[in-house]
Amino acid sequence: RCVLWYDVWRVSTHDEVNAQLGILADEHANLHLVGWHAAASAHPEWFSYDDVHPSTEGYLARADLATAAIAASCTSSD
Repeated sequence: RCVLWYDVWRVSTHDEVNAQLGILADEHANLHLVGWHAAASAHPEWFSYDDVHPSTEGYLARADLATAAIAASCTSSD
């Protein structure tokens, strides 16, 4: 089955987590990472007052990323 997982965007804690996610994706062909870190880093306006949780606009952007990832990565062979 096709598995999508967002990589992590969080101030100062994302590198180690995203490295581990990358290793898992390399080990499991059906695991596809969704590039939330790159997208979120480029759009600070997508976050609420606490700079951690997305705003409505941010959640919509995450959904769009997932939709694109499904179309690009999840085929009937997964």
